[in-house]
Amino acid sequence: MLYPIIEAFGKLGLPGVRNDDFFDRLSRKYSIIIFGICFIIVTTTQFVSNPIHCFTQMVDSKYKIDYVNWVCWISSSYYLPFDKPLPNRNQSRPEKIPYYQWVPFILFGMMILFYIPGFIWRKINRNCGIDTKVITSIIADMDPLHSENRQDTMNMLVKQIDKALTYHRDYHHGFMFSTWKRFSCLSCCSLSQHSGNYLVCGYILVKLLYIANAIGQLFLLNIFMGQKFYLYGFEVLQKWFHGQEIKALERFPRITMCRFILRTFGDNIQPYDVQCLLPINIYNEKIFLMIWFWLAFVSIMSIYGLIKWLHYFTFKSRKNFIHHFLKANQIDCYSENTTHLNTEILPTFVDRYCRQDGILLLRIVNANATKVLVGELVCALWNHWQKQRQIRIDSLPQHTNNHKGKLLEDHDNNQLGLIPLTIPISIINDDRYVTLPPQEIHKDTLVTGDYDITDRPGLPTHLEVKDTKGHILYNKEDAIKGKFAFTTEEFDIFDVCFETKLLHGQQQHHLSSQHTTKQVTIHIKHGVETKDYDALAKANKLKPLEIELNRLEDLSTSIVSDFAFMKEREEEMRNTNESTNTKVLYFSIFSMCCLMSLAIWQVLYLRRYFKAKKLID
Repeated sequence: MLYPIIEAFGKLGLPGVRNDDFFDRLSRKYSIIIFGICFIIVTTTQFVSNPIHCFTQMVDSKYKIDYVNWVCWISSSYYLPFDKPLPNRNQSRPEKIPYYQWVPFILFGMMILFYIPGFIWRKINRNCGIDTKVITSIIADMDPLHSENRQDTMNMLVKQIDKALTYHRDYHHGFMFSTWKRFSCLSCCSLSQHSGNYLVCGYILVKLLYIANAIGQLFLLNIFMGQKFYLYGFEVLQKWFHGQEIKALERFPRITMCRFILRTFGDNIQPYDVQCLLPINIYNEKIFLMIWFWLAFVSIMSIYGLIKWLHYFTFKSRKNFIHHFLKANQIDCYSENTTHLNTEILPTFVDRYCRQDGILLLRIVNANATKVLVGELVCALWNHWQKQRQIRIDSLPQHTNNHKGKLLEDHDNNQLGLIPLTIPISIINDDRYVTLPPQEIHKDTLVTGDYDITDRPGLPTHLEVKDTKGHILYNKEDAIKGKFAFTTEEFDIFDVCFETKLLHGQQQHHLSSQHTTKQVTIHIKHGVETKDYDALAKANKLKPLEIELNRLEDLSTSIVSDFAFMKEREEEMRNTNESTNTKVLYFSIFSMCCLMSLAIWQVLYLRRYFKAKKLID
């Protein structure tokens, strides 16, 4: 008879499938089940049996006895040890025991408080678009025997996750957007769905709510129970260690005293003191002792779970998590077939494709499914990303035109090589200013350019090459055809600018005529490409094999230099990420301590306020 009710409480704490970890389920599921069982026991004892029995010699009928029992039940009683005399009528009575009538409501309220953080987490999941509950359910129900259905299901999941990760990227551009994006990355607390850490911030918030809920309920119980209830468990442990009898007579007395006033004929008012037995406190003592230890256990485990997840969110932990499953499935994540890139691609997959929310999703699936299925999902995501990445690489020509965008973000800035570029300049109104896409060049690198501009009488074109600091590296007035060269003093971004202006007095003529177009062709080389091996062969009388060996030697030196530069940048970025994550960890711990201190202060303040208003004793 009791099992269906307990199962109902279990379903209340477990809505559908799991979309969190064990530490969350301690609060969301198991706490609700435990408090639900206690709620049933106390409620049954109060409303089915007689919760109080009062002894008096003044009454001689059953109805009068019931009257005394119910009056003492609803008006509260007080505890008086047997070694103390009964106070006189004019003396004040000890503090009343205010809680035992409200124990079912207290337990029900605790169940509601443990349910709220899980409800908030489900709302965050729905708003995010990455429904961890649905994905975990599909993974958990996947048939391990039918390989075809299993593969189809896995492909469907990968497409859905890829869409969610793609839709949650921000494709805006501009100075204000880039400034806000840098600020959001440094703060690591952006709640925008396009930031890549929306789900992570929500999950940390929910874990903080679980911690505040478990600790706060100890102090809320102290308000209702009194007698410094937050020290109850420590006192029991102290008595147990010293071999003393564990009693809680002052907090949960079995025998109490009750005073009530009885009006008889006329204006005769008589106060009476009766002795009452509270058998329900036998259950209350054991229940609230268990609740104290359970809340302490849940608080400690929730804090440990938060620290553990904060460690999971570090870049090193995220990379190791993905690498573990890729290595277990014999996938080499440090090499690729294409020759366009020669760097580690695992950090790109972790930090720019999956981002924080994608790793959190995989972590939650890993906490609720077998590692074999999680490994298959990670490998399927990896292979899908590699295919899409290879398609983008193959769609570009061998000599990449910068007008088509970057090949892969931040991976090919130093692999530009020979750049043949032809752009039209259309003269509209009085002038036209055109800037080539900026080029990132290494330190101490020779850069050469060969340009050819269509000659139009009356339409001079000025060529200018400058760096980000405004230094003019090359300037040519009325440029038609020529070359330029310079050596970079430091790693920087360089702009090649063309400007065409109408001569004075020709503006009205050109406004009334058709648009005039000038064609600009420019070839930019840097590094190894600037070396003329044909001239070197003629000067030194080298054989073709020797020329090729020189070319390979220079190319190898360039590749080693590029690798060293990329390694330095990667180490710098990694150190920045780890430093930021450490700062966020300390800030989160500090915020948690502040919230806990604020919660304790609020509880103490409310207790003092309720006492001042005579709402509690």
